[in-house]
Amino acid sequence: MISELKSVIRKYYQIEKAWRSPEKNTDEYLAATCLFEHLSYRHLEPAKRDPLIGFRVLSMTIRRILKPQHDAVTRFSATSNSLVISGTLVIQERVTEYVRRSSHSDLHSYIAKDVIPVMTSGKLLLIFSMLGFALRQAFKSIFSSSRLNLALTITEVVEIAYILDYIKQNQISLVYDFVPYEIDSNFMYLLLRDAGIHVIKIPSSGPLSTHHRIMLSDEIVFSTPYHSEEYQKFRDTFRVQNYILWPPERAFQYFPKYKTNRPAAAPHTLGFYSHGEWLRREEKHSAYGDRIREAEETILKYLGVFVKSNPEYKLLIFPHPREMRIDISTQMNAFYRDIIAHDDFEIIATSGGAALSFDKADIAIVAFSTVLYERLFCGYKTFIGNMAITEFPMNRNALNNISFHTYEGMSKLISTYSDKDEAYFFEKTGLEPYRAAHYPEP
Repeated sequence: MISELKSVIRKYYQIEKAWRSPEKNTDEYLAATCLFEHLSYRHLEPAKRDPLIGFRVLSMTIRRILKPQHDAVTRFSATSNSLVISGTLVIQERVTEYVRRSSHSDLHSYIAKDVIPVMTSGKLLLIFSMLGFALRQAFKSIFSSSRLNLALTITEVVEIAYILDYIKQNQISLVYDFVPYEIDSNFMYLLLRDAGIHVIKIPSSGPLSTHHRIMLSDEIVFSTPYHSEEYQKFRDTFRVQNYILWPPERAFQYFPKYKTNRPAAAPHTLGFYSHGEWLRREEKHSAYGDRIREAEETILKYLGVFVKSNPEYKLLIFPHPREMRIDISTQMNAFYRDIIAHDDFEIIATSGGAALSFDKADIAIVAFSTVLYERLFCGYKTFIGNMAITEFPMNRNALNNISFHTYEGMSKLISTYSDKDEAYFFEKTGLEPYRAAHYPEP
């Protein structure tokens, strides 16, 4: 692994040089832009203002190397040559099932990037080999406006070195990257490409514009027709040879319920699906969600007014899983009561995820959530409140037909489609391609 670490550090200096170069169209420059300028979610918001964050990351990285820890690798089939790289062990079962069933192939193993490296020997030598680079980055991060990104490279070079060593030791030739939103994903791709490894990146069903305006890969998985249009928009910085259409990530878990004899929702039920941005803000997560929070709060205010003016409608709130913690239940109820401005709503606590309860709401209203695509995939009516996210959907995309910016726009959509069936909804909105029948068999 020491030789791999040295190779990764050499490549880092190459892309750092490319970042400062006047040539702004190379793969190295694009990878560097992601590494140094894009937003990372691996630390909370205050870390960006901590001049000592580099030394803290160095300390955490050394502790990860030295202390005994659970194995970050799950092995499956020794005859397969494909590896899944994801973030944590928690989602391993869901991710590997998704990749297996969508690719129709077996997997060699799964690596949880957030908990590697795992070494049984040579730990002190590894620390010594990365120390010069790590101290350089830590000192540079004291004064840099990109201090968190620079600090994270201390951990990232070690993680990528581990992955490269694992690939070599196990004769891996195909990598599924399930965390392409990480700022080092394109940097890692350049190293995998140099090693002759074929890479398929798997973004979420959300808009590619959120994290993937720059994409370097051999192939990419699209899980919604919207991705295909974004691909055309970002062609200059979207350097991918081929794309594959797969169902949304969790489809194998929930779609059997809707595949045959799809349950009909009760009429005049309006479901709000939360992204939990109010709580993310309380917990000091990245500030990216401020616009989503603004949109969600505006939607809730609109819905509060609507159900008061139209008492035949029932408002259902589907909280994000992070909102369902017992210790914040009082806080959550108070938040929704304050925003909606009355008690005429019901919070729906679902087990197994909101996707198993799509039939509870005739019309869903979301701001910025993968639930949008999951509901459309399953054939349920859904609207988008995008008053604070004006770049989504793209101009002339069919999703604009279910989007609103004002209370009047929301009311008009509800009155237009509330008493119409799903066939009418999908035909009139032009969203038929988003239904499951137009995807590979889930």
